[in-house]
Amino acid sequence: MSSRSAQQTQLTETEVTLRAQWEERVRRYRAGDATAMPPEVVGLGDLRVFGRAGDAVLAFPRVRTLGDLELLPPDVQLGLALANRTVEAHRRQGNGRMVYATAPATARGIPEPQLVATIDPTQHADVLIVAPIAGGTQ
Repeated sequence: MSSRSAQQTQLTETEVTLRAQWEERVRRYRAGDATAMPPEVVGLGDLRVFGRAGDAVLAFPRVRTLGDLELLPPDVQLGLALANRTVEAHRRQGNGRMVYATAPATARGIPEPQLVATIDPTQHADVLIVAPIAGGTQ
């Protein structure tokens, strides 16, 4: 087992089941089935982890208010929890990894990315985990 896989969060059997349900909801929603999400979910955000092996993407629910979170079914709540666990795991790793929330560009311009410690599901933003690039010529 590599050190990378040893650092991954292990899911309980219940969480594995809930994750599969969440991923199916996301698939249906992105395919155009608006009924796949409960009414409290106003959209999806993406957590993108940039790495050497390619980019990993985790979807998380976006809601109008934080109070809406407790109304969500367990699989949808787990979608946000897994994204936040991923953020925390990468922040703990250190190595210069940074976590940014990035809002979409508007007619007024491109918003500046904000450093974040956790995902705020009430913000219309995607979250990026990036590491500094080493190398180049001096």
